[in-house]
Amino acid sequence: MRVSVVVPNYNYGPYLGERLRSVLRQTMSEFELLYIDDASTDAGNDVARGFARDDGRMTVILRERNSGGPYWTWNEAAARARGEWLWFAGADDSACPTFLEELLALADRHPQVGILRSDFLRMNDSGRVIGRASDDRIRRWKDVADYATNGPAEVAYAALSTYATASALLVRRDLFAACGGFDARIPLSADTLLYLQIVAMSGTAYLARPLAAYRDHAGSVTRSGAAGATEISKSHCIARALELLGGRDAVNAPERRLLERYLRFRLNSARCSTGGLVPDEVRWLVPAILDQVPGWWGAAWLRGAA
Repeated sequence: MRVSVVVPNYNYGPYLGERLRSVLRQTMSEFELLYIDDASTDAGNDVARGFARDDGRMTVILRERNSGGPYWTWNEAAARARGEWLWFAGADDSACPTFLEELLALADRHPQVGILRSDFLRMNDSGRVIGRASDDRIRRWKDVADYATNGPAEVAYAALSTYATASALLVRRDLFAACGGFDARIPLSADTLLYLQIVAMSGTAYLARPLAAYRDHAGSVTRSGAAGATEISKSHCIARALELLGGRDAVNAPERRLLERYLRFRLNSARCSTGGLVPDEVRWLVPAILDQVPGWWGAAWLRGAA
């Protein structure tokens, strides 16, 4: 089987019809659809059951208790997956009918890569398009054209751009498993960390056509959670990228300098967000961050939390 599609849901009932239709109407039909609900309190599961009755490719998985974070359900569904590739398709997002077909064609041209991704549209709560990811030329400067690559420069780019929403990329299942899946303890950035690890192992291929759509609204996962914890977790991802780059040799030096500057910027943001107090749930991430900024005066506020 080429693809296992995971649709994780928690109270996104109003958007589920559009999401499930966008998956089940894919022009590449060799996939399974694993819908997993994290103990929602709305009527979304009734919508999902209706789709599952009409299409045998869809399996409905219902959790009795909420997991407390999105990545636990992502991992649970991935453990049941059989496909060569994993697509974590957000329940409030959407996709072009040729999303799978076009990205898998990219895989056939670049069989060594572990991540396939495309540009994506941003839409508001009502579904109106408000832009595309590649409009952000500061953080996504490479996303204006197709490319396929690996190496230190791509590790640095993945850390700086945080790549795409999960809804706009495919991950090779064997590499997902080799990395241990998502570290569900990390608030909002476990996907970024996983992508960094896979890019370091195998590289990525990208299509500049927007083949997916991300819904930017008040209830989306990226808008939730404490800002301070989010900044610390993102800083940790940058620190891990520096670790993946290895020593300060001539090959990696430009990427290291770029990421070190960005890490310091993120730590300053974290200090402002937390008032200099590290939230307990991300305190365990601090030592890995400090390993990459030894002696930097701006990190002094973190040392007491290590």
